[in-house]
Amino acid sequence: MVVELVVLLLLLLLEVRLLTGCVTYVEFLIEQLEIGAMGGIQVDASFKTSNADVYAIGDIATFALKMYEGAMLRQEHVTHARQSASHAVKAIYGSTAEYDYLPFFYSRVFDLAWVFYGTSEGAEVVQFGRPEVGGAAKHGAYFVKGGKVVGGFLESGSADENASMQKVAKERPAAPADLAAQGIAFAAK
Repeated sequence: MVVELVVLLLLLLLEVRLLTGCVTYVEFLIEQLEIGAMGGIQVDASFKTSNADVYAIGDIATFALKMYEGAMLRQEHVTHARQSASHAVKAIYGSTAEYDYLPFFYSRVFDLAWVFYGTSEGAEVVQFGRPEVGGAAKHGAYFVKGGKVVGGFLESGSADENASMQKVAKERPAAPADLAAQGIAFAAK
């Protein structure tokens, strides 16, 4: 167990030192570990790599999204880095729980703030609201795939509205025909 934890921490240290922006450097591991299609180290539900003694977390890990039928993802986000590290340590100590992560991005710059939950790959974009130049108009978009809302983007939302967008991305409800007209009210139901 101690060796596995040390290897996990070394991989985390390598990640911190070798990342430039959102580009991972895993080429030196190609001979030792399986590299996933997204350019990260392929891991299982416990973040164990193709080498049973090595765990990979954070930006360098390519993992399956439980709530998105196992779609593969490599997430460059501090929330994922923290949660995947915690999950891997629990797995090392015997937990068999699956990693249940909702992709999430956000930005806050001066008076501009936005959140995105879920996925957008291969989805139709349904916009709502009207972004006004220099204004604080609330606007956003839903991402619809296979008739379901699989992601949501919201600018200038309140804490409750942002939480509603998160809930929609987790629950993935059917998209009504008037989704754009409903706007944020759809998520707030």
